[in-house]
Amino acid sequence: MTLYVETGFDLEAQGPITFTLTENGIAVGVVQMIAGKYFLTIDGTTITRPDFETVLAFGWAPFLPALKAALEAVGAGTYTVTFNPVTQRIAISVTGVATFSMSGFNAHALKVLGYTGVLGNAALHIAMRAPWYRIQTNLGMLTDFFWDEEEDGDLGEEVIAHDATDSAIAEDELPVKFDAVLPHEPRAIVWNEFASTSTPFTWQRLFRHVRNVLPLCLDFSDGTITRKFFIRMRREGRLFAPRPRPTPVGKNWWEAADIAIMARRIGHT
Repeated sequence: MTLYVETGFDLEAQGPITFTLTENGIAVGVVQMIAGKYFLTIDGTTITRPDFETVLAFGWAPFLPALKAALEAVGAGTYTVTFNPVTQRIAISVTGVATFSMSGFNAHALKVLGYTGVLGNAALHIAMRAPWYRIQTNLGMLTDFFWDEEEDGDLGEEVIAHDATDSAIAEDELPVKFDAVLPHEPRAIVWNEFASTSTPFTWQRLFRHVRNVLPLCLDFSDGTITRKFFIRMRREGRLFAPRPRPTPVGKNWWEAADIAIMARRIGHT
């Protein structure tokens, strides 16, 4: 089982990404990404609605191809941008020129790209730390999850006449809930206080980032179902409230916690 969680990020809201690109030892220009709505690796431009009936133009693109295009718009080389889910590192390589380097990262570029040290001139650069906006869960599990449960709301109106004849109006579709628990997340990816410098993006930072505004994608596979769930937190799910796991003697154990998700399902791919 695997479960990766990515949050959407909007460059106009979270800030641009800028850095200087050098090829063959010569600075060729500044790479600037100032607008766009992205997931790090996941393509959310078009998704299928929860009912499997219709398609939704969602408009959240994968970031890595956009970064490749931004590099090639400034430099003369052909760039390959990849993400390794095992090491949790972005890697950038080039052909067409012998070497390249990057420098002068602004604050948001440091978060998203993970290049935190001085880079020499080379044909390949692997980031020093994991990027923001992505969490690799510990067990890869979804528990307390039920498929396609409609959210109770204003479904319609019903009028009963004196002779017991009833008439009604109703919507044909209601929002679909996405409630689940992600169990046994280690404290290093739950609380900022315990985060490592190599993997700084925590559940605490995730909740502060998305609240009930920005979308998330849960990239899930259990051997039977492989699906990317696009969700947005409901109002009651906007709070960061990890559940410390009990030990056999019944006291809280702060080495790990369960993360509860209370959201609405926007769609899937």
